[in-house]
Amino acid sequence: MLFCLIGIQAQTTISGKVADTKGNTIPFANVYLAEVYDGATTDEQGNFSFQTQAEGEAILVISYTGYLSYQQPLRLNGQTYNLQITLQENAAELSPVVISAGSFEASDEKKMALLKSLDIVTTAGTEGDIARTLQTLPGVSLVGDETGIFVRGGEAQETQTLINGMRVSRPFFSDLPELASRSRFDPFMFKGIMFSTGGYSAEYGQALSSVLLLNTQDIPESSSANIGFNLAGANVSRTQRFGENTALLADIGYTDLRLLHNIVDQNVDWRRNPQGMGGQVAFRHKSKQGMYKTLVQYQNSEATLQTNDLNTPLVTSPFGFYNQNLYTNSTYQGILSPRWELYAGLAYSYDSDDLAIDQDEVYTKEHTAQARLRLGTDLNDNIYLKFGGESNLLAGDYGFNALNQTVEDVLSVAFTEVEIDLSQKLKASVGVRAEYASLLKTANLAPRSSLAYKTGKDSQISFAYGWYYQRPANDFLRQFPNLDFHKAVHYIFNYQWLQDDYTFRVEGYYKSYEQLIRNRDEEVMPFDNTGTGYATGLDFFWRDRKSIKKLDYRITYSLLLAERDYLDYPEAATPPFVNRHNLNVVMQYQLLSSRFRLGSTYTFASGRPYFNPNTDRFLEDTAPDYHNLSFNLSYLTYLFDQFSVIYASVRNPLGFNQIYSYRFSEDGTQREAVRPGATTSFFLGFSISIE
Repeated sequence: MLFCLIGIQAQTTISGKVADTKGNTIPFANVYLAEVYDGATTDEQGNFSFQTQAEGEAILVISYTGYLSYQQPLRLNGQTYNLQITLQENAAELSPVVISAGSFEASDEKKMALLKSLDIVTTAGTEGDIARTLQTLPGVSLVGDETGIFVRGGEAQETQTLINGMRVSRPFFSDLPELASRSRFDPFMFKGIMFSTGGYSAEYGQALSSVLLLNTQDIPESSSANIGFNLAGANVSRTQRFGENTALLADIGYTDLRLLHNIVDQNVDWRRNPQGMGGQVAFRHKSKQGMYKTLVQYQNSEATLQTNDLNTPLVTSPFGFYNQNLYTNSTYQGILSPRWELYAGLAYSYDSDDLAIDQDEVYTKEHTAQARLRLGTDLNDNIYLKFGGESNLLAGDYGFNALNQTVEDVLSVAFTEVEIDLSQKLKASVGVRAEYASLLKTANLAPRSSLAYKTGKDSQISFAYGWYYQRPANDFLRQFPNLDFHKAVHYIFNYQWLQDDYTFRVEGYYKSYEQLIRNRDEEVMPFDNTGTGYATGLDFFWRDRKSIKKLDYRITYSLLLAERDYLDYPEAATPPFVNRHNLNVVMQYQLLSSRFRLGSTYTFASGRPYFNPNTDRFLEDTAPDYHNLSFNLSYLTYLFDQFSVIYASVRNPLGFNQIYSYRFSEDGTQREAVRPGATTSFFLGFSISIE
C-alpha cells in the first residue's frame, strides 16, 4: 500500500480540469484518492477541487463511463496541485449499452437522447405544452377532451409526473367539461425529460402505465431577464447569479384568454374566459460535493362556461371553478464519498378547487407531502447498487353542498435495484419495490427486471418486465377505504438503432391489468377489485436530421389493442380513451437562414369508442377519424441589442371536422358532438432576453 497516514497537519489542495483527447471537458467524473475518504466530482466545465489532511504517498484516481480509468501518484505534504488531466476513450465502451425499453429521453446533455429539450417547445400544434408534445410520441393516445397523458391503454391517472425525482400530485390545471387542460409547468424550466411508457425502474411507483421525469436546469451561464407577451397574457422573469455556484430565479405571469377568444371563434360558450396568475422562485447552489435545488410555484385560475343539458333541450347550465395550487420541493444530489452517492428530497403541495355546477357547490382541498432518500454505490467496476425509501402523506377534504368526506393516508415505500454489466454487450437491471398504504391496510411487493444486448455498433435490443401497483383514485378511497391496490404487469421488447442524425426504434408490449375497481351492484359493498383488462400493441419511431438539408423530421406510429372489464361495464370492451391507430409526422425546417424556423405537425388518430344508448352493443360505436395539420414559425433576431424571438402558430387551418366523441341524453333521443374548444385557432407571441 502506497499511502501511509503520518498525522493530520497541513492541508493539501488538489484541483484541476478533466477533458478528453479532443479537448472536450468531462462533467461529473469521479475524482478521489485511493484508500482515502477525500474526493470530488467535476462540474459542468470539467473542473474539480478538494482538500485533504492526509499525508504521505497516495494515488489520485479519476473515472468516468466510456473512458479508461486515470491514476496519478501524488505526494501529500501540504502543497497545492493544479492538474490538467486527459482521459483516454475506452474503445470497448464508446457506444455503451443503455436499457431503453419503454423510455424516451429529451435532453440537451446526453448523447443517447432521442429528442432534445428544444423539441418540446418547437413542435407545431402543441403550443409549448409538455403533455401535448408527448402526444406526438408513440404509445400515447390522442384524447383531446380529457386532461392528462393516456399511455398504452391506461387512464390519465396511471401516469405520474415527478420534478427532480419528487412527485407532483396535480401536474395539470383544473379539469373543464370535455376540454383538456394544460400542464402547469413551463418546459424551459427543464434541462432533461425522461418519459417512460412502461417497464420503468423500481425507484418509482404508483403509476400503472407511465412516469414522466422532469429535471430542472442547473446553474445558468449568466444573469439575465426576460419579458414575454402573447395573445393569452404576459410574463416577466429574472435570473441572478451570485458568483460561480449560486443562482436565484424568479418568474411571474398573468394569463387572460379574453382577447384570444374574441379573435378566434369558440365552440365553447364562455361566460368568464379563463384567466389566472402565478409565479415561481427557484434557488440553486452547487458545492464541491453536489447540487442543491429548491422550487416554489404558486398559481391560481378561474373560468365559467355554459354546458348544454341534453335532457332538457334549449336549457344550459353554468360550470364555474376557482383553483389555487402551491407546489414546492427541495432536493440535494451529490457524493458522500468517492464511491457513494446521495439523493434526498422533500416536497409539499396544496391544491384547492371550488366548483359551482348549476345549483351545486363542490370543493376539493388536498395536502400532499413526500420525503425521499436514495443511496448508490459501485460495488465494483461492473455492478452499481442503489436503494432507498420514501414516505408519502395525503390529507384530503371533499365537499358536495352540505356533505363532507375526508381521506388520510400514508404510503411507505422501500426499494432496491442493482445494475450489472454482464459483458461489454450485455447489461441487466434487477430490482424490487415494497409499499404499504395505511388507509388500505395492505402491502405489495413489485419485482422489476430489464435486460439490454448490443447487437451492433449502433443497435441493441432491450427487454423489460415488472409488476406495478397504484392506489385507487381518491374519489373511491374517500367512500370505500377497504379497496386494494390496482395491479399491472408489463412485458416490453425493444429494438433500437441510433446514430448522431438517425434514430429507428420499434417496440412491442403486452400489459395485463388485475385488481381493477368493478361495480358488483350490491348495496353492502358496491365496488370491489375484481376488474381485469389488457393492452397490447406496437410502437414505431423514426427520426432523420440529415437526408434533406436543413430538415429535421420524425414519424411515429402506434397500434393499440385494449379491453377492460371494470367499473360498471356489463362486459369487457375497449375503453373510450383508446385510439387503435395513432400517426404523427413532425417536421422542422430552417428557412432562408438559421434565424427562421418553420415547423409542421400532421396528426391522425382513428376514432375512439363511445357509448350509444340506442344500440344493444356496448362501446362498439366509434367517432370519426381525427385529422389535424398545424404550423408554427419562429424568427430569431436582436432588438435593442438583445436576443429576441417572435413566434406564431396556427392549428387546423384546413378546417378538418374534428370530433372526439358524442354524448347523449338519458333517453338517447338527443346527441351532441364533442369537439375541440375551437375548430381553427392561431397564436402569436414575442419574447426578449435582457443580459
